[in-house]
Amino acid sequence: MSENLIGFGSSIKNIQESQPQQTQQQRRASKEETATIASIREQLQLSQRCVIIQKDENGLGLRVSGDNPVFVESVRSDGAAYRAGVRAGDQIIKVNGTLVTKYNHSEVNVVLMLH
Repeated sequence: MSENLIGFGSSIKNIQESQPQQTQQQRRASKEETATIASIREQLQLSQRCVIIQKDENGLGLRVSGDNPVFVESVRSDGAAYRAGVRAGDQIIKVNGTLVTKYNHSEVNVVLMLH
């Protein structure tokens, strides 16, 4: 509970004293929810990675979708993107140093084609 508190001149003790007391069942449920959230975070293990894709005669071999952020919708299994490790569901953050997290999919396509 204390990790989510933001105090403005009040001590944690004062804030806790002003809150209604939880029953034992509520405390147990809260601990179970916290454990579930921690478990989900561990399973996700989100990470950023940099991949270098060299276009071939068929281009990159990927399709993007979404706006703010843009995700890889599909990847051709025989394409350059697949060989570089790109998979459907990956979020595109930068293209050749250009931050594209606020771009829509059309803008990202233009940046991908230019490079």
